[in-house]
Amino acid sequence: MRPTFVNIGERTNVTGSARFKKLIVEGDFAAALSVARQQVVAGAQVIDVNMD
Repeated sequence: MRPTFVNIGERTNVTGSARFKKLIVEGDFAAALSVARQQVVAGAQVIDVNMD
C-alpha cells in the first residue's frame, strides 16, 4: 500500500529560513545538518534542501 501523505521538511531552505541561511553563510554546517535531523525526528520523510 502506498502512503497517501508524505511529510516534507522544508526548514533547510536559505530563501525561506533566516536561521538556516545564517548557519550556511557562517559555515556552521554541523548546526545546519542538525536542522535537518530535527525535521526527521519530528516526522519528515523527505528533506527539501534549497541552497539557491
